[in-house]
Amino acid sequence: MAGRYMVLRPMLFSMITLAIMIATAVESCPTPPAVLHSVIIAACSTEPARSAIGCSMYRFCGDGTLQPAIFPQLCTTWNIASSLCNDDANIVSSLALCNQLRAPYTGDAQFRSCLPPYPINSTSAIKALHLHACDEMEGYPGDPMAGCDTCTDVSCPDPLASLSAGCIGMPMGQCEGLDALCALGASVLCKKNLEDAPMRPPSPPPDQAPISAMKPPAMTSATCMTDSSSMLCTSYEYPLDNITSDLASLCTSMTYMPGCTIRAACQAGNVTGDFCRPMTLLATICVDMPSMGGCKSYVALCKNTSVVQQCRSFPAIPGLPTTAQAKLAVVAGLCAANRTAMTPAVQNLTTVMCAACNQLSCRDYLTPLSSICSISPGLNGCSTYENWCGDSTDWEASDGSSISLFCKQTSPSLPTTSPPSSMTCVTDSSSMLCASYEYPLANITSDLASLCTSMAYMPGCTIRAACQAGNVTGDFCRPMTLLATICVDMPSMGGCKSYVALCKNTSVVQQCRSFPAIPGLPTTAQAKLAVVAGLCAANRTAMTPAAQNLTTVMCAACNQLSCRDYLTPLSSICSISPGLNGCSTYENWCGDSTDWEASDGSSISLFCKQTSPSLPTTSPPSSMTCVTDSSSMLCASYEYPLANITSDLASLCTSMAYMPGCTIRAACQAGNVTGDFCRPMTLLATICVDMPSMGGCKSYVALCKNTSVVQQCRSFPA
Repeated sequence: MAGRYMVLRPMLFSMITLAIMIATAVESCPTPPAVLHSVIIAACSTEPARSAIGCSMYRFCGDGTLQPAIFPQLCTTWNIASSLCNDDANIVSSLALCNQLRAPYTGDAQFRSCLPPYPINSTSAIKALHLHACDEMEGYPGDPMAGCDTCTDVSCPDPLASLSAGCIGMPMGQCEGLDALCALGASVLCKKNLEDAPMRPPSPPPDQAPISAMKPPAMTSATCMTDSSSMLCTSYEYPLDNITSDLASLCTSMTYMPGCTIRAACQAGNVTGDFCRPMTLLATICVDMPSMGGCKSYVALCKNTSVVQQCRSFPAIPGLPTTAQAKLAVVAGLCAANRTAMTPAVQNLTTVMCAACNQLSCRDYLTPLSSICSISPGLNGCSTYENWCGDSTDWEASDGSSISLFCKQTSPSLPTTSPPSSMTCVTDSSSMLCASYEYPLANITSDLASLCTSMAYMPGCTIRAACQAGNVTGDFCRPMTLLATICVDMPSMGGCKSYVALCKNTSVVQQCRSFPAIPGLPTTAQAKLAVVAGLCAANRTAMTPAAQNLTTVMCAACNQLSCRDYLTPLSSICSISPGLNGCSTYENWCGDSTDWEASDGSSISLFCKQTSPSLPTTSPPSSMTCVTDSSSMLCASYEYPLANITSDLASLCTSMAYMPGCTIRAACQAGNVTGDFCRPMTLLATICVDMPSMGGCKSYVALCKNTSVVQQCRSFPA
């Protein structure tokens, strides 16, 4: 499976197109043949096309329950057909439709240029990506990856739907192509930016209505829709039900259009009167975006030659900026302005507003435009705001008409909660203003919790758990260091999104350089390879009995299918058998960590073990030499301190709670086992006879070796 993944993944992403609707010169593209819905339905009724990306998109486009719906521009029959006819060879060859669709074009290059497919256009490739991700997650604790039960090697009726389910719950590097499709207007498939609509791709030809587009409205006079210049249509009125339906369709697809922002304010009662007349709102949106499906009837009815009086009685809101104008004013104007010259109040407001409205996404352009420009009108972009409010003055003079929510007379109230020192530093960490920015500790802690709940077996998460138990200390345990360690390993995970954006190559944020990843720590893939393919596959007949026993136990709990923790077997086995295949990974890691260990209070000796045991840091023995030379007759009466025994037991049973000695310890703590079985030194002896190479057994093994004269070792046997 891994081989198939490695071959197909680059093939998939090499075929990602720059955008789904590339503007192509009309003279270079022949008029494509009409593609009827009945043709698509027939094509998608049998395999292999039924499982193809195009047919899956056709089903998603027709699903009226999706929130938000797939953008109409992605749902034209031309797009569906182009996807099918640019898919895998077995799909293309099964469809007579493809020969007909390609006929007007000189070759594949022109066909793809004129009717480009979706960003993902190989069904077999996305299936392979999904199955590989499922294989990677098989056997690990926690809930299984979504979609793995609906798509297997045996049966996978809808690879796109299964990939979508997996990427929503557990993105593991298999989702880049899907993310590109989602960004074009299918955000429901990724569950990302559901409110913040992506940039609108160019609209399809108006005579190719998508499945979800509104049907032509029922008319009093059918001729008025097709020929609104007829004098018989002067008094015709487009029905209110149709207007309402068109508005709902338009503002579900692209809520960020200024006309839709005004409509929402009208519904909330914050804008009133003439600004809220349904036909006025429809006119406002369709003057802005005339090629959208929901505007088809309005554009036909109210074209330049129309005599329909309703079109003149309910014009678009005067001066309201189009989507493109509003975006330009906010993103390229206000949010790009030099904030050092702003007052603290304006800086604060601009930071908050621009964090939620940027080049990639924005739920609403009018709110930042009006909020910022009403208190700082001299900023670049505010002329758009001033022109709009100036042009709306006459309408505001009408009884009951108000747009003062946006065209303010006084300064707005500022946000009650302060943002981080610079919210924009996460999205634009190359700004010199961000050099001293620090990603908040609360966010780091939240990201770490999310990451280590999803994939506790990542080496960075194993170190984090050891830090929490007090077994690893100092620089290795700094929260930002742990986050860096995990995100260098698994940058595509959801919990790493902020870190990856903040600490990219061009970042000037000093925090990223002050808290690098733990040096030399193997990635998840490297650790798995070293343990599973190296140590656990080694010839055990050449090992010492102790190494054989340890390897057998460790590899039973950590294999190709599942592993709770790769670092413990790696360090435990390699510390006593350094010549085994895979131990170079361990040696490189521990070698690279030497400088950090030299720092005051920094220790990773739980994993990177020294040849001679480190002495207990708390309550040292009365004679330090007894731990390193227990054969000295001076040590006969020496007793290893109870505090050290307790600490060693906690360390051992936190790492490997399933050891029999730890099970007895837990039963003692619960009161279910009593007496001599529960003596602390007896429990430590029991565990260390079983697992002598573990870090927590260092002191016991040195103290109670065969030549030891320490009476305590004999008084408290296993």
